[in-house]
Amino acid sequence: MTANYRAISPYIALVKLLLALLTAGTAITAEAQRSAADLARDNTSKTDAVAAFVGVQANWKILDLFAGDGYYSEALARHVGSNGVVYLHNTTATKPAPGLLRRRLGRVSRTTGRAQHWPNIIVLERELSDLAIASDSLDMVMLVKIYHDAYYRNNGWQLDPDDLFKFILRVLKPGGTLTVIDHSALSGTGAAAAQTLHRIERDFAVKDISQRGFRWSGASDMLRNNQDTRERSVFDPSIRGKSDRFLLTFRKPQPQKKGP
Repeated sequence: MTANYRAISPYIALVKLLLALLTAGTAITAEAQRSAADLARDNTSKTDAVAAFVGVQANWKILDLFAGDGYYSEALARHVGSNGVVYLHNTTATKPAPGLLRRRLGRVSRTTGRAQHWPNIIVLERELSDLAIASDSLDMVMLVKIYHDAYYRNNGWQLDPDDLFKFILRVLKPGGTLTVIDHSALSGTGAAAAQTLHRIERDFAVKDISQRGFRWSGASDMLRNNQDTRERSVFDPSIRGKSDRFLLTFRKPQPQKKGP
């Protein structure tokens, strides 16, 4: 058995190398074909700078919750590499219009969820309660402009903050990162603007999430826009796509060591 394994092991290594090269080549092609809209969005979303601030590493497993059109999922896929995984998640309420994901990802396997153009992206379309992700398995969970929706109510939409953060706390590895990007509300308003302006206060977010079992670990002003008065809906044409946003990171605490 040992001799046979030694005989074929060089071929196994070669196959792994070829698969890695194929994945990398597919990703390079997809990168070269990025849309003009995405390239313009890079100017305000600064995904590479966000990934550097958060410390995204090769081989990470990341869940992009309620990912919409997958813009951030694609950006994260460039950083985790061929041996990493980005789960692009949507529910019935957040999935994009037909064709948007296909243009970004190519065909998506019905059996594995893997994307043609980005083989390290796995598409998951199901409700949060139906996400069968193993406990303590993810290096990062990403919430991009969705946290405020835990305090928003509408017909057909209800995202309970308790359920949301219990789920995230369960699936993150100890020491894993929760990254939150959202539209800033005026100081002192808490979650009150979530219903009308689709905004939430940064300091409220820090306090709220820290009380749910996470440790606040960092903040950045790189997505700030001082021209945004934070008094208009983020869908107002004058500010859409250019809102003042905060960027926060939190950690799932390491388990405390028991005494001798």
